[in-house]
Amino acid sequence: MLDASASRVPEIVLAEETRFARTLALGLKKLEELIESFQSARDSQPGSVGFLPGDRAFMLYDTYGLPLDFIQDAAPRRGIDVSRRKF
Repeated sequence: MLDASASRVPEIVLAEETRFARTLALGLKKLEELIESFQSARDSQPGSVGFLPGDRAFMLYDTYGLPLDFIQDAAPRRGIDVSRRKF
């Protein structure tokens, strides 16, 4: 029985990788949209710092499957701080 299942492992792994890649692409797109909206708000208020609240970061994780470490890596590159409070 194990030998019969072993031949399916590469197929299952590839399917999981494909699903994760799609999830990640959608989550990163939503993160980019949020970052752009926060940057627009920041640009309209000179001296303010872009800040992504923890509940918004959680929404990206909960709704779109985007892991927090991806969010924390991408946002600061665009000048947005990410709060872990309320995540």
